[in-house]
Amino acid sequence: MIKRMWIKRTMLWLAVMAVLWSGYWAALAYGAQQSAHQAVNVMRQQGIAASFASAEVKGFPSSVALTLADLSMGDGGAILWSTQTARIEAEVTRPNQIFLDLSQPHRISGSFGAWAIETENAGMMALFAPSLDLPIADVQVAAQALRVAGPNVPQMLLGALAARITDNGAADGVYDVSMDLQDLDLSLVLTTLPASFRIVPRLAFAGDVVFDRPWDRQVFLQGYPLFRGVDIRGLELSFGPSALTASGQLVVADNGRLSGMLSITIDQWRPLFELARELGFVEPGIEEFMIAALDGLAMADNNPDDITVPLILRDGLVSFGALTLGMIPAAR
Repeated sequence: MIKRMWIKRTMLWLAVMAVLWSGYWAALAYGAQQSAHQAVNVMRQQGIAASFASAEVKGFPSSVALTLADLSMGDGGAILWSTQTARIEAEVTRPNQIFLDLSQPHRISGSFGAWAIETENAGMMALFAPSLDLPIADVQVAAQALRVAGPNVPQMLLGALAARITDNGAADGVYDVSMDLQDLDLSLVLTTLPASFRIVPRLAFAGDVVFDRPWDRQVFLQGYPLFRGVDIRGLELSFGPSALTASGQLVVADNGRLSGMLSITIDQWRPLFELARELGFVEPGIEEFMIAALDGLAMADNNPDDITVPLILRDGLVSFGALTLGMIPAAR
């Protein structure tokens, strides 16, 4: 009798827990759908073009997977991003950690033309801090076998992309960023360059990126945070037989122009100089002067194959000593 009573009570508790869990999952699923509609409505009120054709929720009982079909968003003129399908998934026990599957083809268009992006596998994991504004705490992005095509660009290939963005906790809006690109193939783009310069085996970045405020749910109400500067701890680039590393700090003015200083070290600088000369970037009258100056820099480092060049940026204008190298585009 006692055993039968215990079994009944156990079954009752299991039934109650199943009902509560089902209700909890249903509430999360409903909240996910409503959040998607609410986010689109808020973006439209802010002048951002945003829409999706349908929203479907699956994943019971362990996760909530929201699939949005024909998703698109943009600022109403300058840029528009769209994809056939985007899947947003979160474990029921960790609703503040979200995985976004971006493996479907993407299209980015605007004043710069239309670009198509395809990838065999791409995803993003975002962890939001458990507070009212849900600030981003950790974002990880990974993709393999990317193919990019756009106006006057037949195709660019990228073997792998890995990036991570974390709130460094030093100040609001400051994020620690690391990024690694592998096997960037520009053979169909840089057709005038020698074959050894058409593939970039590796591009890596590490540093702090500064915005005027954090990335959190307030972006739907106040617009996107403004990029204010970057502290480059390490930038590495392989290009042909040469390798470049850089460090320095840059700040962004209200007009989007960059100012600051970069220290760039080039291992095997002569192939790059020869390439620049062959492409017509070195005027014949100053060729000997530039070679002598670069040799002097190399001897200062006690290595004739390496040079370290300090570059100064003032309101977007790049200079090396008294030599003006040109203007770089605004950061925003």
